[in-house]
Amino acid sequence: VAKRPDVLVIESGEIQLPGEVHMKDIGLPKGIAYACLAETIVLALEARFENFTLGRNIEWEKVREIYKLGLKHGMKLAAISGVNGVFTEEDFERVRVLAASEEA
Repeated sequence: VAKRPDVLVIESGEIQLPGEVHMKDIGLPKGIAYACLAETIVLALEARFENFTLGRNIEWEKVREIYKLGLKHGMKLAAISGVNGVFTEEDFERVRVLAASEEA
């Protein structure tokens, strides 16, 4: 990653769950779950007992579908984190600019 400042490596996505959430401490702020856990919650709420996104080869169509289902159940993106913590809008903009300059 140090050799590619035009790339962000995402360690995890965090989702804000709706309502008052009661769950064990998983190292995130109250009401926040890792995206993989939120996906499992969404699938259970939809009564879809299946492997949805599994492994590294995840289809964009499935990402779009689970995102829309999460919104339907009141979930929203809380944060996207890398090895050094939560990415900021400035991080995203810096990488956009560097990536665009690499394309030129």
